Amino acid sequence: MNKVVCGIDISGSTASVIIFTGAKNDFNVKKTKLTKIMLQDDKNQNSVHSFLQTFENFIRQENVDKIGIKGRATSGQFSGGCLSFKIEGLIQSMNSEVNIINANSISSKFKKASINTESYDIFKYQIDAFKTAYYLLED
Repeated sequence: MNKVVCGIDISGSTASVIIFTGAKNDFNVKKTKLTKIMLQDDKNQNSVHSFLQTFENFIRQENVDKIGIKGRATSGQFSGGCLSFKIEGLIQSMNSEVNIINANSISSKFKKASINTESYDIFKYQIDAFKTAYYLLED
């Protein structure tokens, strides 16, 4: 059965998103109005609610079955910032299946697939979300 998956890459206050339909051997990138969602002011409750509502509406409208977020390091030189983890928590609080996927696992699976992201009509900032969505697809 073909699934609808959403790959997410969080950087700073922005969640870059992409939607795939299908399976690993036959998938399509779905064109959507939203390609990134920004949390404007994480200290303002209305802004946080607006971010979550926008995200929930997007997931509902696209009939997403599964969400994957590219994991970020929690410590060290390349660790994610506190705002990115706040966004991750907001997404996890949704009534959807959400998976945090280790970046090394995503890279390993994607490298084996030998897919050229340049052959798809996506923005550069969506590449890591693309790889995450591919990871979620069923074999």
